[in-house]
Amino acid sequence: MPATRHVALLIEATNAYARGLLHGVAQYTHERGHWTVYFELHSLEAPPPKWLKNWKGDGILARIGNRRMARAVVEVGVPVVELRRMITIPGIPSIGPDHEAVARLVAEHLRERGFRHFGACGLPRGMDPPLDERISAFLRHLKQASLPCSVFPAERGLSLEQEQRRLARWVRSLPKPVGVLTCNDGTGLRLL
Repeated sequence: MPATRHVALLIEATNAYARGLLHGVAQYTHERGHWTVYFELHSLEAPPPKWLKNWKGDGILARIGNRRMARAVVEVGVPVVELRRMITIPGIPSIGPDHEAVARLVAEHLRERGFRHFGACGLPRGMDPPLDERISAFLRHLKQASLPCSVFPAERGLSLEQEQRRLARWVRSLPKPVGVLTCNDGTGLRLL
């Protein structure tokens, strides 16, 4: 019988994507067994859990949101797979969405539905580099097809009300009908 592996899950459960990752791990452990999972609720911005420093497990699956968590995970000295790709950690493999493919599929989907005017709505540049990549790829696909796209100029430091007013003005300014890519679910909800 294979040895039981002790795996820490440093994955927040605050959005559908992260909950999907947790569901996938649960399904794997149910089908394959031999994993003991260490998990506690936390946010992406949370400091490393206190138990991590002295933890003697076999591996870590993590969505890392800051350098402090990255250092703490590396210091444990066990294999790690990073599941967010926001921070590059030398020697640590990462997996995540293929932003180029996501952008291509969205552009194709919207074009197939007859849209000829497009918008892209992301976070302030540099806030989440992988999501910047998604927006840039969408713009490239539309440019290759000689199709126009307006980009919402997101800014840091605005109140929710200020951001909503700016976003509403931007949407009203777009030629209709318009197909809009948002960089993630939260941005999509704000747009709606």
